[in-house]
Amino acid sequence: MWGMMQPVSDLPTPPSPPDTGYRMPAVSQTLPAHEHASLALGLGIVGMLGLVTFGAGFLISPFALGYGLSSRRAIREHPDQWGGEGMAVSGIILGAVGVVLLTLAILAALVVAILVMNGTLHPTVDGGLST
Repeated sequence: MWGMMQPVSDLPTPPSPPDTGYRMPAVSQTLPAHEHASLALGLGIVGMLGLVTFGAGFLISPFALGYGLSSRRAIREHPDQWGGEGMAVSGIILGAVGVVLLTLAILAALVVAILVMNGTLHPTVDGGLST
């Protein structure tokens, strides 16, 4: 029985599968996220939470925007060294929304202050405004 087995080298090779055009993606190593990308995302989230809770937390939004832009630039200049572009872009978006809302809040406060100084609005004892 042992003498009837063929050596492995004598076996026919199996046919190769048809070419479908699909190529396996290259295995990529995960790059570390740029430290300012995660900082930008964190600051953007804190800025939005400050807006929701009516606190001054949305004053942080300009920093989220700045760190997001700088980290995205660094990631694009050194794509083989840094990852985390998604976090940087999220920080940019949240920071930009916070900056716009901060600008609108400042403009609204200025309008109310001007109306109070002109005498159009009068502060009341309970902290409100009346015309």
